[in-house]
Amino acid sequence: QERLNIRLFREHDLLESLLRRTHRFRAVDTAGLYALAKDVARLTADGIDAAALQSIVAPPKGEKWGSLKSLEKVLATRVSPATAHAVMGPLFGAYELRHADSHLPKEDLKHALDLLEVDAALPLVLQACQLLSAVVNSLYAIAEALGKP
Repeated sequence: QERLNIRLFREHDLLESLLRRTHRFRAVDTAGLYALAKDVARLTADGIDAAALQSIVAPPKGEKWGSLKSLEKVLATRVSPATAHAVMGPLFGAYELRHADSHLPKEDLKHALDLLEVDAALPLVLQACQLLSAVVNSLYAIAEALGKP
């Protein structure tokens, strides 16, 4: 906030409730893993203030960026675009996985799990742990990069 002169995340009425539910033990079945991804996406992608980020790096005319793409573009002003893309991978993965319970084809499910560095062969509770770990590591890397002068 201090470095960018914006609030990265908007206020969220359900923040406490979402944080209480965001733990690996929700993944007792695949529906639980997908619900966890949905709540992680609510905490990240849905909470990011895209308009504030676009005041720093605006999309080209005719192009529309969501919150994650906007964050990636701002991050790319502090690190290389390739590094920004890699760091953002888990957040994009969680966002993709949130749709798995209803619409996601198998190849897209694999792509989302790959972005999250989740091993689908592991028990679901461990997959949930990997999901959370990847997202937290991503958030720390973002904070570190954006906190640099």
